[in-house]
Amino acid sequence: MKSPETEPARIVVRRASPDDAERLCEIRDQAWLEAYPNDELGITKEMILLNAQGEGGDFLPRRINYWREKASSESEPFVYVAEFSGEVMGYVEPVTEEDKSLISAIYVAPEAQGLGVGSELLEKAISILGRENDIYLEVVSYNKKAISFYTKHGFVQTGNTVVDDEEKPSYMTTLPQIQMVLPAL
Repeated sequence: MKSPETEPARIVVRRASPDDAERLCEIRDQAWLEAYPNDELGITKEMILLNAQGEGGDFLPRRINYWREKASSESEPFVYVAEFSGEVMGYVEPVTEEDKSLISAIYVAPEAQGLGVGSELLEKAISILGRENDIYLEVVSYNKKAISFYTKHGFVQTGNTVVDDEEKPSYMTTLPQIQMVLPAL
């Protein structure tokens, strides 16, 4: 019998609670700062932080409140978090919009990437959305690590580019995105 010290870390996926809201924002911001700066395109960490938190950080309190309200709601779609060794290290938001299955967000803290957290979250989202319909997601086109991850899980690029949100503030940097799909079974 293994002692607790030698037991492998377990990943537990559960519905997010309102208490997770700040951690969700932290994880997303850390993941963005790790993956999205791009010297070739002139996209700096400062630009990404501005996209993530807004001018003067004004997005952050609104995002925290958004996640608290979403996690408090009893109506779908739900957000799911992955705990690794008891700490929230990632989250996923599977949604259905106009009969289209989407993974609208999936983020893993940089220090937990490669540990199976993302795979557990993706599997949870796929099990919730079902395989009867195609499942779509969007990914920054130069995020090769994420594209490779999704490809390993059966997603393929659709060839469709993603149209930028016309209502975003003018100071925000556009990140080129592509669409990927997990074909229905």
